[in-house]
Amino acid sequence: MYIMENAMARIVAPLFFVCATAACASRHVEPPVYLNMDVSSVVVLPPFNETITEDAWKTAWPHLIEAVRRRGYNVRTKEDVEAFYRKNKFNAAPEEVNLYSAQELAKELNADAVLYSNIVKWGYTYVGVYSEYGVALELRLVDGKTGDNVWQGKAEAAHKESIRGQNGVEAIFSLFAVAGNAFLRSSDAWARDCLHDGLRKLPLAGYAPGTNPPPPPSNPDPKPKGDSP
Repeated sequence: MYIMENAMARIVAPLFFVCATAACASRHVEPPVYLNMDVSSVVVLPPFNETITEDAWKTAWPHLIEAVRRRGYNVRTKEDVEAFYRKNKFNAAPEEVNLYSAQELAKELNADAVLYSNIVKWGYTYVGVYSEYGVALELRLVDGKTGDNVWQGKAEAAHKESIRGQNGVEAIFSLFAVAGNAFLRSSDAWARDCLHDGLRKLPLAGYAPGTNPPPPPSNPDPKPKGDSP
């Protein structure tokens, strides 16, 4: 019996090592994705909100600005956007965002593009044995000169906590612990983490290494091509 177990161990151990090595080899870091366009400065507008949490956009907006800035863009501040709308007798709120076109906003705030967003998921969900704080936004980056979409996608992230327990009493205490942690850790902190995780879908500003086109000549010849007189 001992000899058989020893033989099995000699067979299984190398197989385990090969499987573990293959699993580690399969894990690779995805190369960063760049926008590959001349878009460096962005106006991030307050997001539209399709959820039942009315003030979700107020929490999301500053975190969204910071998350876009971390992708390498020069982002106009929340105060700059609010000042522009206030100057024109409006509020920088989702219901008044579309009063100006992307071209008008880009021109007034001296930006290359405008980022529109729409909150489609926000807040806590309790399902079965875990609680989840989830955030999902639909994003659209619009060219400030043409008004065309240059990128669109969905930023989505969630944080889960399991409810553990061998019996009903332990599960109830675990549920209270999860709920207590949710209460102590504000939704603002969860939103910040989820938005920064989700916004990794937004391509990095600038061009991928080796693909940046050469700059135009500094002194182009104004004369038309052809034979000289």
